[in-house]
Amino acid sequence: MSIVNEGFVEFLGKKYYLEMLRPGVLSLVEVREVIESFRTRAGQLVEVVDLEFLGRSLFMEKLLMIVFREEHIYHEVLVHPVMLTHPNPRNILIIGGGDGGALREVLKHPSVERVDLVELDPDIVDLFRYRIKEVSQGSFESDKLRMIFMDGRKYVQETNEKYDAVIVDVNDPRGQAKRLYTKEFYSEVSRILRDDGIMVTHSEGIYYTPDAVLRIFSAVKANFRIARLARTYVPSFRDEWTFSIGSKLYDPLEADVENEMKKRGIKTRFYSPEIHKAIFSLGKDFKEKLLSEINPSTDENPAEVI
Repeated sequence: MSIVNEGFVEFLGKKYYLEMLRPGVLSLVEVREVIESFRTRAGQLVEVVDLEFLGRSLFMEKLLMIVFREEHIYHEVLVHPVMLTHPNPRNILIIGGGDGGALREVLKHPSVERVDLVELDPDIVDLFRYRIKEVSQGSFESDKLRMIFMDGRKYVQETNEKYDAVIVDVNDPRGQAKRLYTKEFYSEVSRILRDDGIMVTHSEGIYYTPDAVLRIFSAVKANFRIARLARTYVPSFRDEWTFSIGSKLYDPLEADVENEMKKRGIKTRFYSPEIHKAIFSLGKDFKEKLLSEINPSTDENPAEVI
């Protein structure tokens, strides 16, 4: 088999999806059916594919974004540690999150009064709001939601709103998305957070992209009194996926998650008080790297994954 580009390839009479996890490491999964394939008005290539074993999955620009049967692992760990750390999260900003998964989890918290979701590409929201609904599960119909279609960094720079929590759920740091992983951007996020506010961004995988993890976390740490790195294994990402948390006041390591989950009536499939403790445990070697001198991701020299 001669491989030229990622995406759909033919091999021994069958169709496969080829994805580059990092230079030199490829993933090849058999395709059962192509459900949707289109370019959005913003120019992004979107492919919804039924894969062997993994099931229905979303690729954007030939990179796997969501396996629908396991997306709850990623979204629950992205959202609930920060939401449960804050004692009364009322106004929430989600940057990205056009699939509605983070929104779905945020809306489980009864204290939430308003969620502003800033998404660059309205066609992604339309896909998950109207045609493929198992991720959003009706969350786009909430009267607490305010949809804003614009560049996430531009919104953060220009808004005068104040938030209790900011959740950054955007594409990996490639191209224009690199601007959403820098020290300067997190400084703007800190500005729009209240004095007891908290934020989180996914920050790549420990095994395949450790340098990006370290530099993104360092950029968050440079802007917040408390910075914590959480991680959990996401099977479809083939990696220990990380979540960089920055907080002005409350420490996720001190959160009474069990009591808060009961008090708020939070129901989850993966995340639990036990998982909360586990996600902040890091291997000795990586923890030592995290404590070392690290050049943060900056506008001039942003973290990037190839």
